[in-house]
Amino acid sequence: MKDTLNKLKNVERLAAAGVLSRFLAHPVKYVNAMTLLKFIYPFTRKGSLRSAELFWGDTMKVLLPAATDIYLTGGKTHESETRLAKYLIKNLAEGDTFLDIGAHFGYFTLLAAHLVGNIGKVHGIEPAKGTFDVLKDNVSGKGNINVHHNAVSDKEETVSFHEFPVLYSEYNAMNVDKFAQEEWMQKHRPEKTEVQAVTIDGFIRDKKISPAIIKIDVEGAEEQAILGGKETWAGISPIVIMEYLSDEGVDTPYGRAEKILKENGYKSYVITKEGETEQADDILSVMSRMGSTSENIVFKR
Repeated sequence: MKDTLNKLKNVERLAAAGVLSRFLAHPVKYVNAMTLLKFIYPFTRKGSLRSAELFWGDTMKVLLPAATDIYLTGGKTHESETRLAKYLIKNLAEGDTFLDIGAHFGYFTLLAAHLVGNIGKVHGIEPAKGTFDVLKDNVSGKGNINVHHNAVSDKEETVSFHEFPVLYSEYNAMNVDKFAQEEWMQKHRPEKTEVQAVTIDGFIRDKKISPAIIKIDVEGAEEQAILGGKETWAGISPIVIMEYLSDEGVDTPYGRAEKILKENGYKSYVITKEGETEQADDILSVMSRMGSTSENIVFKR
């Protein structure tokens, strides 16, 4: 664990460094990434598949210009993501099961697989077809990972899903109404597809698993995802790590999902810079003090 945490420090160092330092760390990669982002992608709107070396020693493919931070530094560089990585390193044990809902290209899926080892198990769920294809490629040959092309909701049914062009793929979602007034969305319209939705309760029953930790990053579908796990929250009670956005007020999918978890005996925590947790009964107030609009909130029963 200590060795993995030490390796993560290099990601933090590059994240905090200036442009010159990032260029000097990987000059060829930096020039390639910036050329694609500024001069090629605006005209082609097509991603470029590249291999990234991850800080703990694995490699993964990313579809640039998405995940440029992983390509250049070996890890996700947003402070909330580096703190989440530290938390997982400290709390996922060999032999554990981890459920990654909204796995994207598989960064946290692969990190979790490294941490739980060959006797552990990781399940990654990703609804966007293009993103899932990259995820599936990234976990090929990893015997302790299974990936699933599904959405997660409160009902098992076919749902509509919206997949944005590569640069905006982090906003892929079942409902994109909140982006309707964004200038970038007018220029980069999503493709509407259909995908089979599963519930957390149904998925856990079907796979006969007992996750130690469930990570949820579903871009506005948090309430539906949490509603579909009521048996799980009252039963095996895994740790839940949920993305939480603070700039939309209390009555949001995040706030309503929080309420459901707390009605089931969970308490909420923020992750500190050291990867530990501090209780945060009023999540929005704590995030405001932190100067953060996006956090991975830990819920423990």
